[in-house]
Amino acid sequence: MAIASDVKKAMVLAAGEGTRLWPLTLNAPKVLLPIGGIPMILHTLNWLKSYGISQLAINLGRHGEKIRELLQDGSRWGLRISYSPEEVLLGTAGGVKRIDRFFDGTFVIVYGDVFTEFDLSAMIRFHREKRSAATLVLVAGLGEGVGIVQMDQVGRISQFVEKPSEKNQLGKLANGGIYILEREVLGHIPGQGFCDFAYDVFPRLIEMGLPIYGYALDHKDYLIDIGTPETYRQANRDVETGRLKFAKGAVFLDRDGTIARDVPYCRRVEDFELLPTVPQAIRLFNERGFRVVVVTNQSGIARGYFTEAILAEMHHKMQTELAQHGAWVDAIYHCPHHPDQGCGCRKPGTALFRQAAQELGLNLSASYVIGDSDMDVEAGQRLGCQTILATTGPGVGNNSHPHVADHVASSLLEAAQWVVDKAEQMASYETVEYENG
Repeated sequence: MAIASDVKKAMVLAAGEGTRLWPLTLNAPKVLLPIGGIPMILHTLNWLKSYGISQLAINLGRHGEKIRELLQDGSRWGLRISYSPEEVLLGTAGGVKRIDRFFDGTFVIVYGDVFTEFDLSAMIRFHREKRSAATLVLVAGLGEGVGIVQMDQVGRISQFVEKPSEKNQLGKLANGGIYILEREVLGHIPGQGFCDFAYDVFPRLIEMGLPIYGYALDHKDYLIDIGTPETYRQANRDVETGRLKFAKGAVFLDRDGTIARDVPYCRRVEDFELLPTVPQAIRLFNERGFRVVVVTNQSGIARGYFTEAILAEMHHKMQTELAQHGAWVDAIYHCPHHPDQGCGCRKPGTALFRQAAQELGLNLSASYVIGDSDMDVEAGQRLGCQTILATTGPGVGNNSHPHVADHVASSLLEAAQWVVDKAEQMASYETVEYENG
C-alpha cells in the first residue's frame, strides 16, 4: 500500500512532440496514448496522488489543449492542476524554470513518457536521508541512447553523461526520468532559453560539488519509457498480462435497486431477482476489460433478518445466473453493520471500495460507481471516480442533500453503454493502431 509523503507538489513534463511515436502522436500528445485502455497520464496522476501529491503542474506543447480538456482543473482526481503552455519548447529544465514560482521546498519531476510503479515515498526518504539537492531514479537495462551515471558506494553520482557514444566506459545504470529536487536547483537553471536537466543542469551541479544522488530501482519495481513503438507495445502487454495490476479500471455496482430488484431487507434466496438487461450490461463490462465489483450495504445482517450464509447463497445465485449469459462479477464486498454503528465501510463511506482497490489492484481514477441512490454518487465522488445514477430503484430522489452524478441512466445496460462510449473516447487518442509484434 502506498504511504503518503510530505511532498505535495509535482510536475509532469508533457510538452514533448513524441516524434519517435509518429504516426500515433500526429494528432495527440503521447501522454494521452492509452495503456490498458486508459490515457497514460491518468496512470501517472493516480500514482502521484497515492503518495500524497495534491498539486500538479503540467507543461503543454503541441495538442496540449487535449490534455487540458481531459484533466481540466484536476478536481475529479482530488488534485489541483495548473498548466504551462510552451509555444517554443524550453527543454526539461527550461520548462520547470518557467514556472519556478509554483515550487516551494522539495518537489517531484516526472517525464511524461515514463510509465512506472514503485514506492515514491521510499525514494523521498532516501533523498532526505542523503540531504540531496537532486535525486534521480536509476534503472538498469533501458537500452542504448539513454543517459547513464557513475556513482560511489553510497549512491552519490560522480559522473553523468546523457546518451554517451561509448556507454561501456561508464556505469550500467541509466537515468529513469523521475527526479526529487530541492528548490535551490532552480537557481542553477538559466531564466531564458532551452535547457535540459541531463545535458546541462546535472553535469553542472556535479562540477559544483552539490550532492546529487541516484536511487536505483530493484527487480520488484517497474519503469519503462514508452517513447518508442516497441516500448509502448511492451507497456500495454505488461498491463494485459497482469504484471501491472494497478492499471485496471473497475465498475463498482450497488446491488439492491441497481442490479437486483429492491426487496426491503431481502431475506430469502428465492426473493433475489436480477433486473432486466443486467446480465447483458455486466457482460459488456467484462468484454471491455473492466473489473466488476459489487459494493452493497446489508444492515439486515445486524438487524437479525438474515445471516451471512443466506447472503452468500443469494450471491451464488446471482453468479450462477450471470454465468448463464457469459457474465461474471469479479468480487463482492458488503457492509453488515447497522447504520447506528458508525462504521467506515457503510456507504457513502469508502472503506470497502478502497479495500477492493488494494486487493484487486484497481485504478480508482479510471473507475466508475453506479447506483440508484445519492449515497452511491457521494461515495464515488469521494473516491474520485465517475458516477452514474441509475433510476432503477427506490433510492433516487429520497435524500435531502443530493449529489449530482456525471450521468443518469434508466437501466444498467444504458449505464454500461455510456461507460463503454467514454472508454472508446479515451482510446480514440490512439489515432493509428500498430500491428501486434
